[in-house]
Amino acid sequence: MIATHFHSVILQPTTLCNLNCSYCYLPVHERKTRTEMPIEVARALAAGITAQSTSEAVDVVWHGGEPLTTRREHFRDLVEAFEPLRREGRIRHCVQTNATLIDDAWCDFFTRYDFRVGVSIDGPSAANLSRVDWSNRPAFSRVERGISHLQAHGIDFTAICVVTAQTITYPHTLLDFFEGLGAQSVGFNIEELEGANDTR
Repeated sequence: MIATHFHSVILQPTTLCNLNCSYCYLPVHERKTRTEMPIEVARALAAGITAQSTSEAVDVVWHGGEPLTTRREHFRDLVEAFEPLRREGRIRHCVQTNATLIDDAWCDFFTRYDFRVGVSIDGPSAANLSRVDWSNRPAFSRVERGISHLQAHGIDFTAICVVTAQTITYPHTLLDFFEGLGAQSVGFNIEELEGANDTR
């Protein structure tokens, strides 16, 4: 059942993720599997928002997994389900991404549909050791490259940092890094035991 009134909806366009962060709360088998949201689900959600009586815009937040592992054509079809609402100013698209897959084509996509972009990054290189791909290779340089694409296209972004037991003792290092990153705002999440993350 769809709520009669809501301010934000968090959607998972795919379960797949290209990273294997050690603190991830999602099960490994889900993050290794490409299960994509059916277009019918997006249409049903758009219909639910259309039926709301409020004039306040709803944030449609695309989350993951890694949302940008969704086939771009499929993601476009999902987003198009909300396009009449976006043009009327009744929804805003947001995406939370690890930024490793951002390229010029994704930046064009974000610009076309007026996405607000959030980047998951845990600080400087040494603070991102928990963020690796499935071959255990560090992801930091790819995150930096994705951010540089956003900046080259004039796309503002926010950041979310997971603070771990290792990095919480270096607050000045984290704050200095984020001060120079260029993000509009930064959210700090304290790592916690949750879901599949049951050992750290």
